[in-house]
Amino acid sequence: MTLLLDTDEWGTYPILYAQIPILSNDYPFNSRQYHHLTYRKISSMAPILSILIQLLPNFSKTPTLLTQPESPLQELSHDQVGHTQNLPLPATHSSDGGIHAESNGDSRISAISWGENRLDVFDFQRNLTHKYWDGHQWNPPKNSLESLGTGMRSPPVAVSWGVKRLDVFGFDEEGVIIHKYYDGTSWQPSDSEFETLGEGCDPEYKLAANTWGPDRLDTFCVGKDGTLLHQFYDGSGWRPSTRSMESLGAKIYSSPSVVSWDKNRIDVFSVDGSTDVDHLYWDGNKWNKDKLSPPWLGGFVSNPTLAVTSWGENRLDVFGVGNILPVKPVPPLIHVYWDGSLWHGEILGFLRGLDFVAATSWSANRLYVVVKARGHIHYKYFDGESWKPDGYDFYPKSPGILLEDNPSVVSWGTNRLDIFDSFFNQTGFLVGEMGLLHQAWVGDSWYPGDTKWEKLASRDITRDDDPEDPEDPDYPEDPSDPETEVVTEL
Repeated sequence: MTLLLDTDEWGTYPILYAQIPILSNDYPFNSRQYHHLTYRKISSMAPILSILIQLLPNFSKTPTLLTQPESPLQELSHDQVGHTQNLPLPATHSSDGGIHAESNGDSRISAISWGENRLDVFDFQRNLTHKYWDGHQWNPPKNSLESLGTGMRSPPVAVSWGVKRLDVFGFDEEGVIIHKYYDGTSWQPSDSEFETLGEGCDPEYKLAANTWGPDRLDTFCVGKDGTLLHQFYDGSGWRPSTRSMESLGAKIYSSPSVVSWDKNRIDVFSVDGSTDVDHLYWDGNKWNKDKLSPPWLGGFVSNPTLAVTSWGENRLDVFGVGNILPVKPVPPLIHVYWDGSLWHGEILGFLRGLDFVAATSWSANRLYVVVKARGHIHYKYFDGESWKPDGYDFYPKSPGILLEDNPSVVSWGTNRLDIFDSFFNQTGFLVGEMGLLHQAWVGDSWYPGDTKWEKLASRDITRDDDPEDPEDPDYPEDPSDPETEVVTEL
């Protein structure tokens, strides 16, 4: 049986069609044409659709949602050009130096780990702030964050190429890339200053950064001319130069997402103007391009940014919000992945108000995808055999808390997952509290609890706060606050 997933004429509800004979007494709206083939409506109700997906014997939920061997609907179109083979597995999650190798979507927070028992969290309000876990406690202590300067005007992007190395990037007010790094002893060029790098970026889009190992850094942005720009550090200097970037030629319509599965391999993803995914990759010698065009998945929306991750050699996982429901009350979460020889795709579920996706992997055959919908966090995970929870369901992660931003997700190794987000609790007119929250999977349970978060830092918001004043501190230290407060409802 050939199946087609579509929506009603308003783009509101999913409809399942099958390529079976049309009955003589069918009403016109019970059928539709696609690629010169006629399909008959099976169901227009989402619950029935979910049941049918589970029960139909020839319905393949994974690796592809719709089976149609006789038409282009089954295939993800791509140009297989120069895919690198037989590269060694990266030490992405090793305890002797974690390499950050994934893009976590549109979050104001950037959380990374350089190895076991180390977490670094960077946040942005009107200045860049930092808090870190050293294996014993959060620093700086109590309710405070470390301020790293006021020159940044965009969410930070942090990477680490190994133990005691941190690099943080962002835009200044003109869209110029600024950068600072921790060399194991101190922040350079200073605690409060940044070095100026590439020009020509459009600050309306998010910057992407990556490292494939020691002495290698890559940054990507959408240029003011709409093309993808690239600048890299090779251990001796920034190329093409400290202040210039190279154009990779491709016009893109979303913020880029970047991942690296090993040395000399970079994969960059973005959504083009027709909801397909443009894939640009460096194979060690040259840049190559292909396009992922899953018509039966409906394509991707350009905002939010795609989330990408890799668990090792020849594995790429791309997650995004689908475009099946144009009116967007209940958009799908789409997963597209490269298994070393072919691209596959699947729909993981539907959530009303879905508008953010992040993903990570702590080992081969283990994936976590964290999403946000209507201010609340949900997640699913792949255990090597199937996605949990089953079907199109998600686990809830933030009951009772209105989250202010999008979460950042990181793993330092097997059985460890950390989620960070910011919250806002309005207590009056232009008065309230905002801060940084954290929750962790620690092997067999969530800390501090399934429905609890720890508050790492907070500050009161008053009518006197000026969001345009860079001298207005974000999180002043308040010694009267507890060092760690457990939050269930705010």
